[in-house]
Amino acid sequence: MKRRKSIKVKVGKLTLGGGELIRVQSMANIKTSKVKLVVKQINDLIDAGCEIIRVSILDKNDAAALSNIKREISIPLVADIHFDFNLAIDAINNGADKIRINPGNIGEENRVKKVILHAKKNNIPVRIGANSGSIEASMHKRYRSTGKKLAYSVLDRMKFISSLKYKNLIVSAKAQTVEDTIEAYKILAGELSYPLHLGVTATGSGEFAVIKSAVGIGSILSQGIGDTIRVSLADNPIHEVQVGHEILQALSLRERP
Repeated sequence: MKRRKSIKVKVGKLTLGGGELIRVQSMANIKTSKVKLVVKQINDLIDAGCEIIRVSILDKNDAAALSNIKREISIPLVADIHFDFNLAIDAINNGADKIRINPGNIGEENRVKKVILHAKKNNIPVRIGANSGSIEASMHKRYRSTGKKLAYSVLDRMKFISSLKYKNLIVSAKAQTVEDTIEAYKILAGELSYPLHLGVTATGSGEFAVIKSAVGIGSILSQGIGDTIRVSLADNPIHEVQVGHEILQALSLRERP
């Protein structure tokens, strides 16, 4: 399968993009400040084949816990920040290997700029993650499909972020439907050279959630698009990792570890 060419971005000891292996991610579902429980869950996920792990940073205690968690695990640790840009800066200072932000939730450009410049100073990659709930208002008037609205909303924000002269960026644009998700990623793949993080949002749990994720992620991967994946399930995250590897194996993109 011919894969889309993207630039290489280092996340901890791993490299995303540039033809490297498509990596399987997951997300801890335990309060991050509960270090022992989080470390136990992450190490169980590593045993299941997880290669990058993300944790939520909801307050300063979560951010402070990152350094302790990182000492006890062997895979890159990603900090997920939703609203407070100061927590992104705290997470970087406490050793996060990557930051995930949604510019639509962070707010004004000056706040996003502070995060990007601090990441640049510390050479930490940033995932610019957007979903159908954070589409810019102007896009609703310009486009009919949610996929286009989402993709061009991301591209609009990326113009500003790219102007800050930092290329250690990874991009995602997850919609609630398979059709919109595929459309958004096809547009982004044609417009950006950054690695793409694939996923379908709000899939829920159970058999339908697995099928929805497999169809969405698999369809995009089959077009040579994608550098890392996370199957989002309202379930034990070990199941996310298992399904992620099975999708890659079904497409002959990787052998199950």
